[in-house]
Amino acid sequence: MTKAQAAGQDAANAAETPDGDCAAKPDDPACLRIQAIRGRACLALARAEAAPGAACPPPSATVKRHLDCAVDAYAKARGAAPAGSTDALNLAENAARAQYCASGFKPPAEGLALLRQARAGIASLPASPEHDLLGASAALALAQRNGVTAEERCGAAREASRLAARALGASPPPSVADAATATRNAARQEASGLAGCTGV
Repeated sequence: MTKAQAAGQDAANAAETPDGDCAAKPDDPACLRIQAIRGRACLALARAEAAPGAACPPPSATVKRHLDCAVDAYAKARGAAPAGSTDALNLAENAARAQYCASGFKPPAEGLALLRQARAGIASLPASPEHDLLGASAALALAQRNGVTAEERCGAAREASRLAARALGASPPPSVADAATATRNAARQEASGLAGCTGV
């Protein structure tokens, strides 16, 4: 399948809105699978606009629409895969990534709630350089948030630095290593501006 064909299939899947029986029985296994496919497609369309190695795509109206679709679909797809299965882990990772990336498009309170949901989802994933980088990125985003206590921001900066260091210690691919290094440096810079925020 060519990239254009894959993009066309993603667009078709993203446009599918479960109705009929799924509107009446959203927890039906078949309906959960439809939502999972829709979420993956919407996230893929959003990430297609991201730079290589970037955790999230740049802000645009199209990206926002795709991320909103992904967050909605993944929320409705909970339980679509057996607990502990590879599919369940992929769903959890993609749902958390969608929440994290979408958080920057939302009003402050809604964005903060999404960011916290994303961090909780990422924390449930097994350790890997890619998961640690995603967790570090989400923690850094919290550390950089206005309207959050200095104590919480400091804690998030420490977590971002810790996860980035763990990613670097696992001999990650160059793109992950570069992003983890940048994230750790940004976390340290953020902590330096918070009174008493040491050990980052």
